[in-house]
Amino acid sequence: MLDVLIDNMLRHMEGLDLLASFDGQANCFVESGFDQGILIDFNYDVEPLPGKYPLPGLGPFSLLKESPANHWGKMMLRWTY
Repeated sequence: MLDVLIDNMLRHMEGLDLLASFDGQANCFVESGFDQGILIDFNYDVEPLPGKYPLPGLGPFSLLKESPANHWGKMMLRWTY
């Protein structure tokens, strides 16, 4: 996604039209109840996979797994919904 930003900044500086691009990347916190939540992360090409987000192996959020951290992640970001 950074490559699209850089390309569009250069195009803007050259007076060219910007390019529209979106790979379908999405994250979604899902409340599962009792102060637990699930986080899914996917795009047009890759189905949701287990792991940690945003830092692989470190987290703090678990992908496709119920956890209190995912619930609190949703609570911290609820203003974006």
